[in-house]
Amino acid sequence: MQNKKEYFKYYTEKGMRVFPCVVNDKRPALKGWQDKATTNMETIFNWWANEYPNANIGIKTGKDSNLVIVDVDVKSNAKGMESLEQLQLEWYKHIQKRIGNTKA
Repeated sequence: MQNKKEYFKYYTEKGMRVFPCVVNDKRPALKGWQDKATTNMETIFNWWANEYPNANIGIKTGKDSNLVIVDVDVKSNAKGMESLEQLQLEWYKHIQKRIGNTKA
């Protein structure tokens, strides 16, 4: 993707709610961003054109955007990858119980 408008369109078409973040940071630039994050292109274009021209793009996660983020910590000998592998195994077992074994 070449510019932010393409990203806005991509995210909003998938139902992801967008908001501006502080330049070169992941902190929201908007007070009350949880309620202001939107898929409304006019609002989004206005934020970047008039109020936050150099802002990073934030996406509200959770139910509103149908998006879950997993942050895997591997710094300072943290065992993030091991924890992620365990989570994957547990999730797989959970899904198998819910839908049953689909092998023929």
